[in-house]
Amino acid sequence: MELRQLRDSGLRVPKLCLGTVSFGHAMMSMGVVGPDDADVQVSAALDAGVNFLDAADVYSRGDAVAVACAERALASARSALRQ
Repeated sequence: MELRQLRDSGLRVPKLCLGTVSFGHAMMSMGVVGPDDADVQVSAALDAGVNFLDAADVYSRGDAVAVACAERALASARSALRQ
């Protein structure tokens, strides 16, 4: 995966990012991605070399279900990586 400099942060991130705008909450006329599908998407992204996720809380307007969905997907992926 091609990496790029993230402005002047000192971080190098993949050219591609996984957006989580639809995780657990319908927004911008997008469908809802439930917890199981979010797990699959995060795992597929990691398998493809993506380690940069856009998980801004503004997407869900702070909705606890949506935030929990994204957190669960990340925790699940992190757990799988440790095995």
